[in-house]
Formats: sequence, structure tokens, C-alpha cells
Amino acid sequence: MPRFFLDLARGNRYNVFDSALCRVPAAALSAARCFAFAEVTAINKQLFLVELGRLLTFMSDEDRQEALTLYEKMFDDAEDEQEAEIVTTKTYASYLEEQDHIDYRVLISLLLGIFIGIMVVYFLVVPGIKSGMRQEFKGTQAEYAEQMSKYLTDIEALERESQSLRNKIDIQETELEANAAELEDLRNKAGGINMFNMTAYYLNLKKKEAATKDELFILQKRINAVSEEELSNAMAKQIYDRVLEDYPDAKTVTMTSSELFDKGKALYDKGSYTDALEYFTYSYEKSADNEKNMYYLSRTYQLTGNSAAALRYYNEYLERFPEGEFVSSVNGYVKQLTQ
Repeated sequence: MPRFFLDLARGNRYNVFDSALCRVPAAALSAARCFAFAEVTAINKQLFLVELGRLLTFMSDEDRQEALTLYEKMFDDAEDEQEAEIVTTKTYASYLEEQDHIDYRVLISLLLGIFIGIMVVYFLVVPGIKSGMRQEFKGTQAEYAEQMSKYLTDIEALERESQSLRNKIDIQETELEANAAELEDLRNKAGGINMFNMTAYYLNLKKKEAATKDELFILQKRINAVSEEELSNAMAKQIYDRVLEDYPDAKTVTMTSSELFDKGKALYDKGSYTDALEYFTYSYEKSADNEKNMYYLSRTYQLTGNSAAALRYYNEYLERFPEGEFVSSVNGYVKQLTQ
């Protein structure tokens, strides 16, 4: 069926002759002549077909012949008394009900709907997505800026704290230099380092109610270390005499190597390695054959950072006690120090 006749007949009943005006589809109005024959009062089958063929000259021969053949079939199937009705009122609606056809308007509507949908997506959905992405980016950017600001604040705080610590260190170094100068001055006034050590130990003992045997022994060692040259200083001699006057037993007290070791071992177990070292040293001076004292003397030197002295006493231990109780440990420590 030609597209013109499909459009002409779809859903309506078109009178071929209308007393007011000819009704034809808008799509064919520019191509077909109007069926306006209001002045014609009577028409038969032949005149109708002739006039119809004349009006359809704009169509191809094939399509025009198909349309004329259709109307001829309508007239052939109708009774004579129905001919006038066919001429004036018969439409293509019945034909369309019987034939499959393509509704191009639906197709156009579908394409139009797709186009409108694309426009909606482009002008409404896409801008919304872009706006959401921009908002998300702005949020991420703001979060990043906030984190960076926090990091910068933390860095500034650390820099201020670091500067504060440097200032404190500078102050402490200044104080240490001042204290070192003051200490050196006191040593000079006291007569020397040995005199100073004796005086310092003496002042600590004066804070106690009574001195123990081992404390008097250490004071004795401090007194004996003071040289004649140091005593040539009048103030140093005065302090020296005062110490002997306050602790006369310090000149005569004695302790065995074992006693000195036991005192040193007690301090060693408490972690007071510097104080323990002094007792181990005096115990060694009393007797170099004390195996335990020799081992702990070496070990304490190592723990206080004097590796050279530790290695010397470890080797002496191995020479004196080749099958001693601590040989295995001493060999391990020697290996550590010599690597």
C-alpha cells in the first residue's frame, strides 16, 4: 500500500466529496489536488475512477494503479444500490483493518522520543553528573587542604619545640661550662683532684649518722691518695686535718679481698656499676687470686664502657684460671671485644 493511502485512510473516514471542503492528510496536501467538487451533484463509478486517477497523477504509475484497482474491487464487490455510498463514503479504513501496515508516525514518535531523551540526558542528567563530580572534587580538595593545613601546623609546632629544646641545650651547655670552671676553681682551691675527691666523699659521710666499715675503708683510700704536693696548699692541709680529726678510724680500718668483693657484688646486682668497680678494684689490689672478683672486675669495666681495661683483665683471668668457672663466658666476651 502506498504511503499516501496509508496516511489518507488511517483511523478516519474521509469523504471523497465534501460539501464544505476536501479533507486530505496534511502530509499529502502539498502534493495532491484538493477533492473539492461541491458543484458536482451526481457521480457514478466511471466518473469517480477517472477523476480519482486524475487527482493521483503526482503518484507513480504503480502506486496510482494500485489505488484505482482497490476502488474497482470495492465497486465490484458492492451491489448497485450501494455504489453511491461507496462513491461518497467508502474509505480505506476497512482495508487497513485487513492488511498489515507500518505506522510511520509511531516510528517518528519513537525517534522523536529518543531524541528528546538524549536532549534530557545531555541538558539535565549530564550537567547533574558534572555538578556532582565538581562537588566531590571540591570536597576532596577541601579535605586535602585541611589535612595539609594540619600537617603544616604540626610541623610548625615541632619546629617550635625543636627550637625550644635547642635553647635549653644551649643554656645547659652554658651552665655546664660555668660549673666546669667552678669545679676546676674548687679543685685548685682544694689543692688537686685527689684532695677534691677526699673532700667530696667526706662531705657525703657527714650527712650520715655513722660511717660503716666499708665507707671508712673508701675514705681511707681517698686520704691515702692525697699527695704531699696537694697538701702544700694551706686550705687543703686544713681540710685534710679536719677529715682525720672527724674520722680517726679511717687511718686504721682494714678489709679483706672477700669482704670488698661482697660489697662490690651487692652494688653490681643493684646496677651501681661505677661504685661496684671501686670495690672490685680494691679487692683485686688485696688479692689477684680471687677468681670471682677477677671476673666481675673485668665484666664491670666492660659495662662501664672501658673496653680496653675489660679486655686486659679478661685475658689475665684466662691466664690465671684456664679451667675457671667463667671461662666460657669470658671467651665469649673476648670475642665480642676483639671483633
